[in-house]
Amino acid sequence: MKNIIFFVFALGMFLNGYAQDEFKTKYKPISAKNSKIKKAIPPKVISPKVMPPEVVKAPVNDFVHPEDIFLNSNLYKKESNSIGVFYRRNQFLGSFKTKSFTSTIRYKDAA
Repeated sequence: MKNIIFFVFALGMFLNGYAQDEFKTKYKPISAKNSKIKKAIPPKVISPKVMPPEVVKAPVNDFVHPEDIFLNSNLYKKESNSIGVFYRRNQFLGSFKTKSFTSTIRYKDAA
């Protein structure tokens, strides 16, 4: 019997500890003040000065003629005198025009 009374007493203490305090008049929230709503003034927007980009014209490339390359000994590699060696010579593989400012031509030279 004592255990049941102790259990009811402890249960009442726990429930009182977790009870809400909304019905007590001791804690009252501060009432809101009726203030006039001010109009928000947007910040001044400074528009940037728009400068149109300068038109850059692509230079017209004058391609080198193959005969001029073969006359210059710094640009043209002499053919090998060995029999059956065909990879040690320069060949003109053609020219092409592009609309870009730069072009990279990659090749593998065996010599």
